[in-house]
Amino acid sequence: MAHIKDTYYFPHDSNARSDPKILALRSDYGMEGYGRYWALIEMLREQPGFKLKLSSGYARKAIAKELECDEDAALKFVQDCIKEFELFETDGEYFWSNSLLRRMELKKEKSEKARQAAQQRWGNAGNKKTNASAMHTHSESNASKVKESKDKVKESKGGGSGGNSETEELQPEITESSNNRPEELKNTTTEEREILSVLKSIELYPFDFEKDLQFIRDLATDYPGIDLLYQAKKWRDYKRDKPLTQKSSPRAQLRNWMNKADEWRNESNGKTGRNTAGGPARADPAGKYREFVRSEVS
Repeated sequence: MAHIKDTYYFPHDSNARSDPKILALRSDYGMEGYGRYWALIEMLREQPGFKLKLSSGYARKAIAKELECDEDAALKFVQDCIKEFELFETDGEYFWSNSLLRRMELKKEKSEKARQAAQQRWGNAGNKKTNASAMHTHSESNASKVKESKDKVKESKGGGSGGNSETEELQPEITESSNNRPEELKNTTTEEREILSVLKSIELYPFDFEKDLQFIRDLATDYPGIDLLYQAKKWRDYKRDKPLTQKSSPRAQLRNWMNKADEWRNESNGKTGRNTAGGPARADPAGKYREFVRSEVS
C-alpha cells in the first residue's frame, strides 16, 4: 500500500455508474467489473503520464494482482474496456483513459492558477518588508505578554499540565515572528499560517509543516468558494468532542468536511439562484453536518 504522502487525489463524478459505457461494462461484468475499472483508473493515476504499459509481462502481472484474477482474465478485461466499451485508448504498447487525462489537465491548470495567485500574495507581502524589523520587535513583545498571560492562567488553575483549549489558543504556534521555519514562513500567507496553527493544535493530528501547507493549498484549489480557516476551526471544535485516534485519517476527514461544506453551499446557490460563497460557506449547515457527524468514521 502506498504511503499517505504518495497518495494522490483525482475527481470522480458521483453519477459515473450511469454513464452508457459503464452500463455496458456492468451488463457484462457486473459490479465486480465496475470495481475493476476503478482499480485500473487508480493505477493509471499513479503512473507518470497516467498511462500503463500493456505489452510487458510484469505489467500484466501487476494488473492481475490488483484486479485479483489471473493474467488471461486481466488482459481480456482490459482489452474489452478498450475495444468493446471504449473506456480506454491504446497505441499497442500503452493504454490510458482520455477522461482521466482531461481531468488531470484541468487539475494542473487549477493548481497553476493557485500557485500564481500565491506568488502574487507573497510578492505583495515582500513589499512590506521595510517595516519588518519594527513589526518583529512588536510581535515578540506581544508574544511575551501572551505567554505571561497564559502562564498566569495555568498557575491560577494549579499549574496542571493537562492544558485548556481556550488558553492554548492565546499563543499561535506558527507566526512570522517565531523562529519556527523562518525560510518557509516568509512564503506563506497569514491565512495559511493561521490554518496551520489550527491543525497543529488538534490532539493526535500528525502535523507536518510542508505536507500540511501543500494540503491547505490543494484544498484552496479544489474548494475556492469555501472559507478554509472558518471551516478548519469548526472541524477542530468538532474534534474536541470526537477526538482523533491513532488509526484516524485526519486529512481525509478534513477533506470530507470541506466537501460537505461545499455541497451545502452549492445546494444553497441552486435554491437562491445566486452565489452565496461569502455567506453560507461560513454558516453552519446544520442538517448536512449532523448527517456528516453521524456517518463519519474516525
